[in-house]
Amino acid sequence: MKRNRAFTLAEALITLMVIGVVAALTIPALMQSHKDRQTVTAVLKAASTLTNAFKLTVIDNGEPMEWFIDDNSAGILKFYNHLSTSKICEGTSECFFSGNFRPLNYPENEDWWGLSTSYSAILSDGSTIAFMGVGEKDCTNNDAHDPKGNPINCGRIYYDINGLKEPNTIGKDIFTFALTKNGVAPDRLEGAAVSGEYTQEEIMGEAGCDLTSNWIHNGKACTAYILEHRNVDYLHK
Repeated sequence: MKRNRAFTLAEALITLMVIGVVAALTIPALMQSHKDRQTVTAVLKAASTLTNAFKLTVIDNGEPMEWFIDDNSAGILKFYNHLSTSKICEGTSECFFSGNFRPLNYPENEDWWGLSTSYSAILSDGSTIAFMGVGEKDCTNNDAHDPKGNPINCGRIYYDINGLKEPNTIGKDIFTFALTKNGVAPDRLEGAAVSGEYTQEEIMGEAGCDLTSNWIHNGKACTAYILEHRNVDYLHK
């Protein structure tokens, strides 16, 4: 009668060591991949949420210029009323990160600036939103343009996909959108191209969404990157 050979203790330990090494090499990568997919999904959801709110606000209140005609600050409340919010705040003290957040590639120990905004909100899924107007009530700021080159920007929306949690960094958990006459669009910082600070190609790549860039606005173009490429590969270059 043939007897089955059992593993020796040494063989069992070697097998466990191999499993441990493989797990140590693969689990972090799997966790990072899962986190990256969560970020992409959250940004896509943010874009859809903001677009739908814009359409409903236009139906109820007319074009964006009409929202802000009386009060450039309170006008954004007409937009917020078409979002699923759990709380709306004046300023950022309770509804949006009120400290100094950072551009994409700034050192962790260096702060950028706090957001000066009139109203912010906490959405029902825990994400937070804040709006910073640009001063022009007729929505003619040059940070966004129509196909004919006319300025159409009303202000910038800051959308924090994980609410008040860290890292509070542009391009990692805070993503920016342009509120324009024609809708909500990913932030492309077109004003910097108009002023000649960078070309639009540089803004959308090596300057505006790249870990090697030291530009103070680095990270704001990452919203557009994610919507176009459906990944956050810029975080791993």
